Amino acid sequence: MLKKIKILFICSFWLTACSLSGNQIFPAQVVTSTSTPVLAPTSTYTVIPTRPTPTFTLTPTLVGYKSPTPTLADTPTATLDTLTTFAPTPVVKMNGFISAKTSAVVFYKSAGCGPTSVKFTALTSNLSNAEFVVLSTRFVSRTSGAKSKWEGITMKSDGLGLFTYELSPQEMKSVDAFVDPWVQYQFVATDKQGAEVGRTDVFDEQLSLLACVLTPTPTITVTPTVLKP
Repeated sequence: MLKKIKILFICSFWLTACSLSGNQIFPAQVVTSTSTPVLAPTSTYTVIPTRPTPTFTLTPTLVGYKSPTPTLADTPTATLDTLTTFAPTPVVKMNGFISAKTSAVVFYKSAGCGPTSVKFTALTSNLSNAEFVVLSTRFVSRTSGAKSKWEGITMKSDGLGLFTYELSPQEMKSVDAFVDPWVQYQFVATDKQGAEVGRTDVFDEQLSLLACVLTPTPTITVTPTVLKP
């Protein structure tokens, strides 16, 4: 009896299955896929470089204002009362000569006051041709400007271009006609034939001739005092 019931149940199931469609028996599977959304750009941005805006600072200009000038400390201030005037020594041309000098700037007419002679020294630059050197001198008055005539004296040579001469006042003819004058002098070099190979300018107000004035020295005489008893 029980077997019959199972057989009937199976037959009923198959009959029902035959009347149904395949989709009803096996429902279609629904595939659900998860996708990542892609965002489309809604707008396009253009990058524009920004230039810095210069900032100006206004500097006020003061009308009539002067920048202070630095002053050196301990700067001596000279006044007309403290200034001493120095007369520049004139430049003397030395054509044909290397040097020319005197042993003193002052000499005297008589003994008792300093040198009574002056030594002149001249060095020629043309050693091969300078055979002779003539020393020319004359007096010039300090007060009137009167001048004596030029007097020439041949100097002594050492054979190597150096010429010297020791001059005394008594050798000058006009010595007694001038009181404390200037003595101007000049050097002229010549060769063996007497042709000039060198000449200096005139040396002016660099040599003086003075009279020797002696100042008497007072003598003190002591008279002894005799005491009487």
